Amino acid sequence: MTSIRKLAELAGVSRATVSRALLGQPYVAPEKKARILELAEQCHYRPNRLAQGVLAGRSRLLGILWFSLSDSFFSRVLSSVMRHAFSVPYHAVMMETGGDPRHTRDALHALIEQRVEGAIINSGHDAPLPRQSLLELRSHNVVPIAVDVTHADLPLDIVRSDETQMAELAVEYLRSLGHRDIGYMEWLGMADKISPRREAVLAALYQKNSTRPTARARIAERLWPTRQMRLYHSTGHLPTAIIAFNDAVALRVIRMLAQNTIAVPGEVSVLGYGTFSFSGDTVPAITSIEQHPDEIGRLTFELFHQRIQQQTEGLTMAPEIRCVPAELAVQESCAPVHPFQQRIPMQRLA
Repeated sequence: MTSIRKLAELAGVSRATVSRALLGQPYVAPEKKARILELAEQCHYRPNRLAQGVLAGRSRLLGILWFSLSDSFFSRVLSSVMRHAFSVPYHAVMMETGGDPRHTRDALHALIEQRVEGAIINSGHDAPLPRQSLLELRSHNVVPIAVDVTHADLPLDIVRSDETQMAELAVEYLRSLGHRDIGYMEWLGMADKISPRREAVLAALYQKNSTRPTARARIAERLWPTRQMRLYHSTGHLPTAIIAFNDAVALRVIRMLAQNTIAVPGEVSVLGYGTFSFSGDTVPAITSIEQHPDEIGRLTFELFHQRIQQQTEGLTMAPEIRCVPAELAVQESCAPVHPFQQRIPMQRLA
């Protein structure tokens, strides 16, 4: 591998001159700089970016700390972040935490050691970002930007979906189809975790069903897609419509209902979140809340880049929350309530 020492020998200059030429710094004669760059290209020289970052005060490294790289929605957000990072260009140091607070803390420390300029963080629902680790990031001039469900004990820049807007969009659409008995489902493992989506849907159901809010709350709090798909309801009947945490949960709900010969959307309508890649290929295709992950990724990197520029200029700005408006993607899994539609008793479920 060609080194700076070798380039200096070939060009007949000092190593310091080679470093200044490669970094684009002044005080290098134009003809010497051209010769050094030509030799670097001919020898396929690849710089040590960490060492360059120490010299220039800029590493051009972006830390990515992600809850899960396999999650369909957040992988699309990540792809958008990476696409915009490469165009600047920034290079990424990526770590997956699985939502474990200890892994999150260790990963943040590792990013600091890598001298990243910023940390884009999607930590999942399990625990807030550790306060001490965030303070350490800031003390090392690392810009933290949180994505979507991430939360922290300190004020933090965050780009996310607007859960209130999405919940109101979902409930209003189902009500426009005549549904008044609306349930909510999410993964069983989320029962003891912070869930802004659950709270937003509950609030929307309370607001729109003022005559029987207690019954609506029980529906929303106790619909879990376990293997037995236990559904609880005060009347002993299924709701006429179910809002699912995301399209993956919606798909499981549709499958469970189909296994019990309950037609979707003829007898129960199902609405998801996220507009996953498979959403249009299911039978029926899933009506969903489109959250625009590409736009979330774009705004995330844009905010990071803005903060880096402000930091360079010595400016300090208050953290902000940027919400990406959602839209309804209507497909086939929701339908109007028929005036004579029969209510489905719990006994229909296996």
